Amino acid sequence: MDEEFEFLLQNGTWELVELPPDRTPIKCKWVYKAKLRPDGSVSRHKARLVAKGYSQILGLEEEIYMMQPEGYAQRGREHLVCKLQRAIYGLKQSSRAWNQKFKSLLEKYELFPTEADSCVFVRMKEPKIICTIFVDDGLVACNDRKTIMQMMNFLKESLEITYGVLLEICQ
Repeated sequence: MDEEFEFLLQNGTWELVELPPDRTPIKCKWVYKAKLRPDGSVSRHKARLVAKGYSQILGLEEEIYMMQPEGYAQRGREHLVCKLQRAIYGLKQSSRAWNQKFKSLLEKYELFPTEADSCVFVRMKEPKIICTIFVDDGLVACNDRKTIMQMMNFLKESLEITYGVLLEICQ
């Protein structure tokens, strides 16, 4: 939990502020998950802070205020709330915000969504690259190893990539 909390602080995810009188903060909770190795054994345990976004009002674009995470309220400032500066898991707009961020990164690398599927990106110039995304997982295909490595390094500059496999298929 400490690692996740520090990550959120370093990324400027929120600022502590007084709650405006006409606002109600949403709550948050910690969600725990065991990360597995390919053989099924546990590699580590992960904690993630998620907003209870089910209390958001559909279609209302607004500033979002959230209660401080349980166990992490700043001593002497417990009355303050987190004014969110970035989307976090659990908010209704989080998946769209993540998709827009990833899409803008791919477009900087000259990959654009196909008309058939907005989650499939293609770079038409040689060497061609095909990239698919599903939530926060991606698959990259290219017939040039150097190009794939350059793209992975490009993505690592902006994203935390935790797992990667380079597979070459020969006939």
